[in-house]
Amino acid sequence: MDDRPIEAPIIPDDLNPEGREVWSRMVSGQPYWDMHPELERKRVEVRRLFEAYNRTDFEDAARRRALLKRMLGSVGDDVVVEPNFRCDLGCNITLGAGSVVTRDVPDNVVAVGNPARVLRPITDADRMGFAR
Repeated sequence: MDDRPIEAPIIPDDLNPEGREVWSRMVSGQPYWDMHPELERKRVEVRRLFEAYNRTDFEDAARRRALLKRMLGSVGDDVVVEPNFRCDLGCNITLGAGSVVTRDVPDNVVAVGNPARVLRPITDADRMGFAR
């Protein structure tokens, strides 16, 4: 088991100004240089997190959850993601409860179901959060 401490979520705030510009272009669908050093650094960080996640013991739910939060930013209740887990850099993807993702999910959408399918684009109301 990997006993290294889990740090705060990886977020674009740690990018330098030029890196933030490239990230902004990437998530808005504008042309960008995908080999920009800041994006490459983020890819390396995320790959290390995937490797750590995929090495976890099946009984170590707390570590898995912490790693998922670090990779994804937030994780709903009762989320189960089985190793071997991989994904590319993405942004603003919301998965409904019980969703089973078997294919790529594009940015800026809500996906639901088994198998997961795109339901609709994310709206401003979604960005405000959900009442429980």
